[in-house]
Amino acid sequence: MLEANTSYSFPEAWEEYLEPIPENERHDLITAYHKRLNSDDERTRVTAAKAWSKWEYVAPPPPPGSREFSHTN
Repeated sequence: MLEANTSYSFPEAWEEYLEPIPENERHDLITAYHKRLNSDDERTRVTAAKAWSKWEYVAPPPPPGSREFSHTN
């Protein structure tokens, strides 16, 4: 998984990305973030959006032709 590999290159950003998600939900970060980004609580939404956006800014995109890349198109 690209996230696992990228987490080693950017450990501080990875920790900030994980911070809004309880440990028992970290096995499925997409679902966990979806839940928070669609929360009724504004603070929860904003916290998740900031963490997600920062990770997207820091982490490089998957290389073309990779399995992760094919899921983004």
